[in-house]
Formats: sequence, C-alpha cells, structure tokens
Amino acid sequence: MDFVSAAMEFFGATTAEQTLPIQIAETDFDNVNIRAVRDDGGGCKASLKGKQTIDFTYDCSDPDSCLTSLAGIPITDAPGPNAGQLEVKFDSNGIASLSQLNYADAGVLSLSASAELDSGAVITTGEKPILVMPSYLGLS
Repeated sequence: MDFVSAAMEFFGATTAEQTLPIQIAETDFDNVNIRAVRDDGGGCKASLKGKQTIDFTYDCSDPDSCLTSLAGIPITDAPGPNAGQLEVKFDSNGIASLSQLNYADAGVLSLSASAELDSGAVITTGEKPILVMPSYLGLS
C-alpha cells in the first residue's frame, strides 16, 4: 500500500466504489467521478475546488487503438495515450463529476489525470480502466 500526501483518484457513484461502472457508447458517462485530496493531519482535505483545468489522458487497450476521441481530446498518430486538457468543477470536498465524457465507440479505455496545485506540486491518478459497451447491436 502506497501512502502519499496528495493525490487524485477515479471512483464510481461513491468514493467506496473503486471500480468504474460500465458505460454505454455515445452516452454521457454516468457515476464516473474524480477526487483531488491532500493530507490534513491524518484526514483528507480537498486539494482542488471550483473550476479547474486538469491534464487528462486516455488510452485504448481493447481494441489496442482508439477509433474515436474522448472529451474532444484528439487521437495521436503514435501508439500510446492521448493527452489533452479537461475543465472540471470540483466541489468543496474536492470531487468532480466526469459526466461530460462521452465515448462513441465500444472498448476498454485506461484513464489518468493530473493537476498542478497552487503550491506548484503536481497531483496524479493511477491508470483506471473503464469498459464502454455498444449502445446497440445491429444485425443484417
């Protein structure tokens, strides 16, 4: 178990849900959140509040290349993560909904994020997988 003084984490509907729920393609993400906290004498305190721009990356692991972009962050030509910036609004507890995310394809994505604090320190998340299912199946 790693202990850090500040970090960001992805979670589901509650902070106890560490596995992100399955999402539906071409639909805004539901119950996908991010939290930015720091140590406050043994407890967690919000490290980001209000509108913030965070560095956000996504990578496609199944299939191994992305066919559509996520959150308007373009797909890079080289293999590996696609990086850009995302504006989110953190509440007084350092929690922000990622309901503005929408992926138009099906597959497994790996998400990660980072942000710079006013002190100049950078807080990051680990990679978090999320499964996006097709919105429908068509037979012909």
